[in-house]
Formats: sequence, C-alpha cells, structure tokens
Amino acid sequence: MDFYPVDLQPDGEGGWIATVDDLGALSDGADPAEAVARVADAAAAVVRLRFRKRLPIPAPSPAGDRPTIRLPALLQLKIGLYRAMRAQSVTQMELADRLGQSQGQVNRLLQPDHASQLDQMEVAFRALGLTIDPVLVPLDPAPEAPTAISAP
Repeated sequence: MDFYPVDLQPDGEGGWIATVDDLGALSDGADPAEAVARVADAAAAVVRLRFRKRLPIPAPSPAGDRPTIRLPALLQLKIGLYRAMRAQSVTQMELADRLGQSQGQVNRLLQPDHASQLDQMEVAFRALGLTIDPVLVPLDPAPEAPTAISAP
C-alpha cells in the first residue's frame, strides 16, 4: 500500500499547514494531527479528480521521518488497476472484452467512489496478468516509523 508523506509547517497564526506534494493536496488544522487528518481527505479528493480527468496518479516519494497518510484500501486497489491498465496500454473497452463484460461494468471498477466488490477487482487484475496480494500493517506503527493516517 502507498503511504504518502506529509509536510507540516506552522501557519504563523497558531495553526498548522499540511501538504502532500506528490498529489498537490493542501489543508490546515489547529494542531499537527488535525492538519494531517484533513490533508488525508484532501489527498483522496485529488486522487478522485485525477481519475475523472484520466490523469496519472503519482506514486509516493520516500517519507523519511515525515508523517504519512494512506488512502483507503479499495481506492488503492482502483489506483493499482488504473496504473496497470495505463502501463499495459489496455483501454476500458479492451478490458471489458477480456472480462466478457460491458464497458459500463469496467467503468464502475475505475470509479473511485463506487463500492466495487473484491472478487470483481481480482478478476480484472487477473485479466491483466496480475493478482492482489494483501499486506497487513499495524495500526500503531513502531515509534521510529512514520505516522500513517488513513483517508475516509
């Protein structure tokens, strides 16, 4: 799963500004935790917009000691499918043909807010010669690891 680094800085008025430069997301908060939580929402919104405009979705840069955010798991799967299709130059129509489905069904797999089923995602990845390999990570990272906050 992708963990996007967050840059934090005071806003000069007692609050904090959080940015996810990889995605061009920006937000603020009364304290660092609130700013990071709010920028996670902003990052997810940016990804949804990039999907709609058919733009590439950048991979995260190394976090170093910065806090990180993680996009929701289903959205990350959709990003993976989107990236794989782009890398293989597979159109929605071609994927629909491979799956024996309508283009509308494939379109829904790529809609970031559509609640696609995991088995549908697995079949789509398989049609691209890929598989889903879930990885579990602790909710509370080790003290030396960057903080991960999930977007809703």
